[in-house]
Amino acid sequence: GVAALAEGMDFVGIEQSEEYVAIAKSRLDKTSTGADDVS
Repeated sequence: GVAALAEGMDFVGIEQSEEYVAIAKSRLDKTSTGADDVS
């Protein structure tokens, strides 16, 4: 997801574990482009 956002692309992230969702959200929040689109 971070690489896709860095290239200006969209992506779909799928994860079963809430722990890993939190990690992914944290990483995405550190990117400046598209991080507001994460839900």
